[in-house]
Amino acid sequence: MSMYLFDEQPIIANKALARALGLNEALVLQQINYWIEINKKSGKNYHDEKYWTYNSIRAWQENDFDYMSVDTVKRTFAKLEKAGYLLVGNYNKDPRDKTKWYTINDEKLEDEPEYVNEAPYDAWICKIKVADMAEYEALLTAEQ
Repeated sequence: MSMYLFDEQPIIANKALARALGLNEALVLQQINYWIEINKKSGKNYHDEKYWTYNSIRAWQENDFDYMSVDTVKRTFAKLEKAGYLLVGNYNKDPRDKTKWYTINDEKLEDEPEYVNEAPYDAWICKIKVADMAEYEALLTAEQ
C-alpha cells in the first residue's frame, strides 16, 4: 500500500462547511465532534446537559492536528470560539487547572442551513421523495 493512503483513522470534513468556515475550522469541528461522540458512548464528560471534550492547545496540536502549527491550532480554536461554533467551559476538578473544555454549539450550526444547502450534491444528508408538492412549495428558504 502507498504511504499516502490511509492505514489509520483519517480526519475528514464536510466540504460545504469547509467552504463556509474554512478547512481548518471544519477539521477542528469534526475532530471535536469525534471526541464528543466517544464521550457519549462511554457516558463521560457530561455537564450542563451536554457532552464535552478537553485538551490544551498544545495537546490538540500534538495528538490530533500534528500537520498544523501550534499557532494555527490556537487561531483556529479562537476563531471558532469567537464565532460561537465552539462553546467553552471549565469542569476541571482543580481550580488552578485552566484547561478549556469544548463542545459544539449545535444550535449555531442548525441556524445556518445554508452550509448544508450551499453544495447539496457534495453534502447530502438524505434523499427525499416529495409526495405532496403543496407541502414542498410551503417550505421556508434560508432567507425566510
